[in-house]
Amino acid sequence: MVKKNNASMDGFVPRRSIGGRQDVAQESGLTPSFKDSSLSHARDERELKGSALAPQSEGGLTRDVIDASLNEIEFQPEEPKKKRHHQRKPLSKKKLIGRIFLFILIAGLAVGGYVGAKFLMASGSVFKGNILGLVQSQPLKQDENGRTNIVVFGTSEDDEGGTHPGAWLTDSIMIISLDQNENNAYTFSIPRDLWVKYGRACAAGYEGRINALYQCYSNEGKDETAGTDALRGVLKTAMGLDVQYYVHVNYGVVVDVVDAVGGVDVDIQSDPVSAGGILDRNFDWKCKYTCYYVKYDNGVHHLDGEHALALARARGDVAPTYGLSRSNYDREINQQKIAVALKEKALSVGTLTNIGTVTSLLDALGANLRTNFDTSEIRTLMKLGSDIPTESITSLSLVDATPAVFTNDTVSGASIVRSSDGFYDFTTLQGYLAQQLSSDPVVREAAGIGVYNGTSTYGLAQKTADALEEEGYVVTAVRNADTTSYTSYVLYDVSDGAKPQTLAKLADAYGVVPSTDTPPFAVPTGVDIVLIVGATDQGN
Repeated sequence: MVKKNNASMDGFVPRRSIGGRQDVAQESGLTPSFKDSSLSHARDERELKGSALAPQSEGGLTRDVIDASLNEIEFQPEEPKKKRHHQRKPLSKKKLIGRIFLFILIAGLAVGGYVGAKFLMASGSVFKGNILGLVQSQPLKQDENGRTNIVVFGTSEDDEGGTHPGAWLTDSIMIISLDQNENNAYTFSIPRDLWVKYGRACAAGYEGRINALYQCYSNEGKDETAGTDALRGVLKTAMGLDVQYYVHVNYGVVVDVVDAVGGVDVDIQSDPVSAGGILDRNFDWKCKYTCYYVKYDNGVHHLDGEHALALARARGDVAPTYGLSRSNYDREINQQKIAVALKEKALSVGTLTNIGTVTSLLDALGANLRTNFDTSEIRTLMKLGSDIPTESITSLSLVDATPAVFTNDTVSGASIVRSSDGFYDFTTLQGYLAQQLSSDPVVREAAGIGVYNGTSTYGLAQKTADALEEEGYVVTAVRNADTTSYTSYVLYDVSDGAKPQTLAKLADAYGVVPSTDTPPFAVPTGVDIVLIVGATDQGN
């Protein structure tokens, strides 16, 4: 007979009496963490339930013991972990300013690089020299009078109407004379019909209108240097000026540059004034004569590029037209007005701070302009452009000059313009320009001085007049005063304030205050200032 083991029943082996949960864990070989492991909870529960099948016996597991043990377990499910939200500390004012500055710096470098690249490309196709010259600031070349003279001329090879025989004629020739020390500028136009000698055989012969000179020497624009050298040489012969630089433009540069700056404001005035405005229908074919390209009342008008170009070309040569009675001269006046308005607009603060405008300007210049300015002179030229105020830009009229420097004539039945001194003699023109472009304001004003002897000493007025002429004054009358009783110098202004520089210099030289009264004797035409010499001043 097999001896039964009281400790087993039906294949189950009862466990020891559980004194606590740790005994169960050790018996099963586990060391659970009741708070952290749901797996341990499930396994212990299964073991406890399995043991409950054993019969109740002393020292063994009973239902009451198991239930009591289960009730003692505080089952706590694992709480989900909370995501940590890291709150960023607000930037300090110093760091914020630093980051904003860095952003501006990066943006500025990017924009600057773009504009710089545009500038380099434009300067490479427009100016002479190399890129290294851009970091320099060389002074511009000057003549013996300290002036820099530039000829600006235009051709129409890019005319939208197509190629034509006159594409390389220089119908527009303008001189800009700059003084780098006095910061002033003079502009004047050369008549396209001015008769000159060519110096070689051209299509028109050995002589002809000046507008055909560039076409002849450049071989229809194929040799820019030869054409511009010939033009500058003839201008020097006619005007007596050393023309150091040239700027060659076409129709495109006028349109593109004016549009790039947002248009220009031009004061348009008709001739005669009674016309009330101007009309020229020569360009209205573009819109099949359903619009007007040149029709303006007298006054200031805002023009875009295309209308500015039309105004620059208008001379009233095709009917119907009015207000352009002086033809080419009216055209030249309007061209100078457009140039000054463009300079003023291009150098305005709003224009220079607009990146789109600046790059558009560079594109226009690079595509349509040619010059012999060196890259090392660009900075000086730009500075002069900003330093010379508009009021210091004087527009000279060679057609209305006194005395006359030009006259109309005909050659083989064709109308031309020639020097008032005769064919190929430009003495009067050179004298007029020398006076107008002089750095001495007294010379520029060319005031007529009337010297009068107010004493009984014979020849005193003539002696004083000779001394004034040696100083550069223009003496137009030498006579006796109304009486011989003058004891000191007397100065009268009879120009109505038109010669202020000369009057001030004479007043300082002779130590007198100019009188605003009318002289006690008749003053002939041509006298602007009257100087009476007194007895006590004979030794001066």
